[in-house]
Amino acid sequence: MNNYKVLAVFLLLMLVNINAYNIAESSQNVQDSSPDINHYEKGSRYNIQGWIYVHIEGAPYERGYQHGYLLADEIVDMINRWSIYASEDVKVMNLFKVKNPVKFWEMSKSKTMRAFSKQYPVEYKEEIRGIADGAKARGVKVHGHDIEYEDIMTLNEFQDCWWYYTYFFKQFHPVRSVFYGIKNIFSSLKSTENEGFCSTFMATGDATSDGSIVAAHSIAPIPYFMERCNIILDIAPDEGNRFVMTSPPGYIWSNENYYQNEKGIIITETTLPQGPWKRGGVPIAVRLRDAIQYSDSIDDVLNTLLEGNNGLYVCEFLIGDTKTGEIASIELALFNTPVKRTFNGFYWSCNIPHDPKVQKELKGFASDSPFAPKFVLKSFDSKIAEKFQEVKQDYYGKIDADVAKEIMAIYPICRTRVDCKITNTEMMGDLGLHAHMGNPNGSQWNPSEEKKKLYAGITELPASGWVEIYPLNYRPYNIQDERIKTYSGESENYKLITEYEKDDFEIGSFERSSIEEENDVILELKEDGILTSPYQIDDETLYFGSWDGKIYSINEKNGEIKWTFQTGWSIVSKPYVSDKTVYIGSLDNNFYAVDSENGDLKWIFRCKSAIQSSPVVYGDYVFFGCDDGRFYALNKETGDYVWSFTPGYYIKDDALNYLATPIQSDPYVEDGIVYFSANGKVYGLDTQTSESSNDKLKEDPIDFMSIGLYLLLILGIAILIWFYSKTRR
Repeated sequence: MNNYKVLAVFLLLMLVNINAYNIAESSQNVQDSSPDINHYEKGSRYNIQGWIYVHIEGAPYERGYQHGYLLADEIVDMINRWSIYASEDVKVMNLFKVKNPVKFWEMSKSKTMRAFSKQYPVEYKEEIRGIADGAKARGVKVHGHDIEYEDIMTLNEFQDCWWYYTYFFKQFHPVRSVFYGIKNIFSSLKSTENEGFCSTFMATGDATSDGSIVAAHSIAPIPYFMERCNIILDIAPDEGNRFVMTSPPGYIWSNENYYQNEKGIIITETTLPQGPWKRGGVPIAVRLRDAIQYSDSIDDVLNTLLEGNNGLYVCEFLIGDTKTGEIASIELALFNTPVKRTFNGFYWSCNIPHDPKVQKELKGFASDSPFAPKFVLKSFDSKIAEKFQEVKQDYYGKIDADVAKEIMAIYPICRTRVDCKITNTEMMGDLGLHAHMGNPNGSQWNPSEEKKKLYAGITELPASGWVEIYPLNYRPYNIQDERIKTYSGESENYKLITEYEKDDFEIGSFERSSIEEENDVILELKEDGILTSPYQIDDETLYFGSWDGKIYSINEKNGEIKWTFQTGWSIVSKPYVSDKTVYIGSLDNNFYAVDSENGDLKWIFRCKSAIQSSPVVYGDYVFFGCDDGRFYALNKETGDYVWSFTPGYYIKDDALNYLATPIQSDPYVEDGIVYFSANGKVYGLDTQTSESSNDKLKEDPIDFMSIGLYLLLILGIAILIWFYSKTRR
């Protein structure tokens, strides 16, 4: 009987040890899903090619809360940048600087609440309150305290505060205006060429290649805070129009002033020199937000901009209506507000007032004054203005979206620019746009040593290239799943074999391809989304993605949909099908492995930015590039991270999500080397796996350990049986 007990105890211990080992092994392979900060209720946020696309919707407080929650870290970063920059560069009443950033911010909060916040309607106040509460829920702090409603209101009014302090003595008064007129005569004698803060144009009718509207806009020569204007904010309010704008985080208006809405209205702007202004009135932030959210026509926009105009923050606005093909311009000074409109033409703006009356007003002369000397008005000339006049001559009648990219990359139009946006009538049908983070000429901006000392956290700004973006038009897939895999470490184990200049390399094209051929089956599915994803055929089945965020599986013979799988945002890459699995990346920053037979999810790998590179499977691994600046190798069966390579900038665990070298090329594998291109080079990396998976057991020590434990168990049982038989005799 004792021998039976010994045998039972030994077997039990062996089983417990093996089970404990399996549990430990499982805990190492299955990662806990990290908090999904890309979604909050109806709101979604995705990094893409240097930009952050954010969709929010609903009632004012509700959409504001989504905004604040999804962009909390970026909001704090923006407040810090404004505080530091203004404390170094803004002279209060042109007399002194407030060198302490915290003190300057608190002073601006006080000014905002006294002078500007009262003109905000309840709707926007509630949205701002929601932004503050959403950011506070993420635990962020501003200058050592919890973020408050007043902080977000000040963020939205900081430009007006800046102008108020700098141009305090330009508040309208007849005697003061005469003084400034005389002062500006002498300042004009030593004026330098105006570099311009922005460049924009609109073309329509006989100026464009197809008669429709083309609009383009780029911003600004102060990269320290303008590089943070990398938010593409898509707002679907419960009242008014859905609209898209580029903006800094935490803003209810664009601030850099690029807007487009679902009624076909486009608004762009360049800032003009500050002229006389008056207290009261409606802040430009409120008028612009009203104009884009509630306007259906150019007349609506003009009326909204003019109502309550206080002359603070003087601008020229270009306005387009893609429903009618009409474009317009308004120079919005305090007293003079000339308007031009046309169905055939090319309007441009670069911080230079065109109208003589506006020029006189901004130099301090009465609008009908004959005394403004010619050299005062000449001080508004610039090389950018001259170049736009040449562009109008050279490109008239040829302009489309691609030509617009060329125009905005011409020097000096592109000088010191930090981004560019382009849209046209066709894209506006889906609220789409082309966007480029960084200078549109492809150059990188680098801060000087002096700027690095002055502005804490200032970074270089690389050019991230053009990306085509369409807003969400469906409910995103809110991923909370134990099958999510991530990588957040810094260690690398890649093996770089070779590196070539891209022009000298011939293997593969390393470019994302378009749909290989169009057929009726695919074109019939365009009702829900634009198709930019090439398809893959496997076993008489078509697999492809769409801008509706779905992966489609379609019978090649009859066009019937076998299954669809919904991702969080659009898909532009080509799927790869291997071993009954569809591998594909999405712009929702996730890489998916889906069962090719039934569309069930196998695993997800969460990256830090959009995936536009088409994957390839080789041996045990799947390879792809990502906009977060990494080239990834994952285990194709489990989705576990194996290794990655960074050829340039890459997104880390901080708020600098514009600082990346996107990898969009499709990888190519040959003889154990995986090739891809980025940053003007082609890289060859050791795959660290073989084309055949027969050697998997030899490469996997965990399998050896499992087999060893089971062999030990069998040996133990055999010994006990032998021992038991001996004792029985």
